[in-house]
Amino acid sequence: LCNPNDVIIVTSCLTKDMACDIDLYRANALRVLSCIIDSSMLGAIERYVKQAIVDHSPYVASAALVSAIQLFQSSVDCAAICKRWITETQQAIENGANPRMMQFHGIAFLYLIKAHDRLGVSKLISQYSAASSSSSPSSPTSAKSTLLQKSPLAAVCLIRYTSKLLHDEVMSGRIQTDCSISNASQICRDGFQFLQSCLLTATTDIVVYEAARAICTLPNTEPEDLHASIQVLNVYLTSDKSCPKLAAIQTLALVANRYPRLVSKCQDELQRLISNRNKTVATLAVTTLLKTGTEDSISELLPKLSSFMRHVEDEYRIIVVQSLRKLCLTYPHRHEFFVSFLYDFLRNDG
Repeated sequence: LCNPNDVIIVTSCLTKDMACDIDLYRANALRVLSCIIDSSMLGAIERYVKQAIVDHSPYVASAALVSAIQLFQSSVDCAAICKRWITETQQAIENGANPRMMQFHGIAFLYLIKAHDRLGVSKLISQYSAASSSSSPSSPTSAKSTLLQKSPLAAVCLIRYTSKLLHDEVMSGRIQTDCSISNASQICRDGFQFLQSCLLTATTDIVVYEAARAICTLPNTEPEDLHASIQVLNVYLTSDKSCPKLAAIQTLALVANRYPRLVSKCQDELQRLISNRNKTVATLAVTTLLKTGTEDSISELLPKLSSFMRHVEDEYRIIVVQSLRKLCLTYPHRHEFFVSFLYDFLRNDG
């Protein structure tokens, strides 16, 4: 903190740093200024910020875009000034020296500007989405899509923005309740097509999973809309990495609440996960199997469940007991069998 009378001295020093030749000083000056200036002072340094956004140094350009995001969120007056930087931001996204981070920060900033404009968000998604790859290779849109493929973080941002847009379309009543989102308005069709293209053509796990999760959590979907996503998540269940495995089974557990028969196709992989060392993964596998199983398959599962519950802590046991309670309501004529299992287990293991 400094004396208010010294603020002009501090900002003058930082403004000088913004005009120097050392990238580190310029980037840090931008970051500090974005935290201390208001709208009246932002107009004086706007020229420097615009130049930094299109700077050849990815370090400076990313710092400028992050500072722009912070300034946009600081006040309404600053946001009005930041909205004038759209052209420079688009240039940074298309021609940046480091596409991974600059596209990520640039698209996040553009979304902030257009977040309350339904058509603006739709145009932003269609402009930079890989769904437009059907256009000719020489078209500007196709070039932008090629750049976007170099930045998985930017692709994840677009997927999340698309998912929110489709959710808003349903919540606002623009789609009939009995209408599938994949066959609704043009915005919904384009958005769903983009999600599917990311699911089927992306080369990085983070983008593929995000697309699968977005499709599985969309409202107004039919079971056939989720087949490809379920197949992808089923593959992740066999992954050697813990993170994709946990993410996949969490999503499948959510889908099982709506379409248990669809998730039942993953039963073989889910049963293998009961013995997983990660108890969260194992518990999710058990609860998902209880949601998706038939009477016969659940009867075969209970002996494995007894062994599982002896080696986990009480917090995981409680989750399984709650799932068994729901199972009694699903198959009321078998409730004595399930209650007997709980009785034997609780009597012996507490």
